[in-house]
Amino acid sequence: MRSLLRKLALCLACIALPVWYSHSHFYRDPGSAFFDRNRAFEQKYSQYRKAEVQKFVDAGEGVAGKAGTKPSICVSFSSVRRKHAQYLEVWESC
Repeated sequence: MRSLLRKLALCLACIALPVWYSHSHFYRDPGSAFFDRNRAFEQKYSQYRKAEVQKFVDAGEGVAGKAGTKPSICVSFSSVRRKHAQYLEVWESC
């Protein structure tokens, strides 16, 4: 009897651990059985990236004029246009 309970507990653990892992890691995938609409669209990373881009833009405003009249290199940062937010300012100095 004790052996049967041990096997049952091991079997439940072998099922519960992958289900827990899947629930905690695959909630953003719309094709997953573990998709959670409430957590899938959290903007943790987006908020971090927005702050990082703003910091970069703020630091770069003073640097943009230092290239001179004939810069040897022109750098462009591409971005995706969002409906509700514009992360990068548009500079047309190159």
